[in-house]
Amino acid sequence: MTSWRATRPGRAAAGRRHPRGCDVQSDFDDQITEIVAARRFAEQTIGVDHARLADILVIVSELASNAVRHAHSKFSVRVCNQRGVVRIEVTDHGDGWPEVPRREEVVSGGGMGLNLVAALSDRWGATERPGGKVVWAELDDGPALRVV
Repeated sequence: MTSWRATRPGRAAAGRRHPRGCDVQSDFDDQITEIVAARRFAEQTIGVDHARLADILVIVSELASNAVRHAHSKFSVRVCNQRGVVRIEVTDHGDGWPEVPRREEVVSGGGMGLNLVAALSDRWGATERPGGKVVWAELDDGPALRVV
């Protein structure tokens, strides 16, 4: 698999087009403003014509936001688009574990992130890694929205 890394955290080389259909990763700082850069990275990697781009961008936003807000960590975003499946992985260095809150636990202004990830993805989960975790989501070709 071809792999690409950004030249600086969260910043692609000027004019760089990320290869499609490949395994591409970029690193981002632990700042809330990096979520926009992570979305831009995913959009450039997937391409604006992908049928599920909007779902992918929401998932990247939510997982990156969780890395910054809850793990208080720098994070990496990995995008792989192969054989009709887009896989998004966000790696952070936090101790916490992702849990989908029950609807009655969701507070005004927050708490819906993993509910959105579950609703928009076909599969999602988390894997423990030394010094942190990877939260991932997979989207098959074609639209999907699940009630959770």
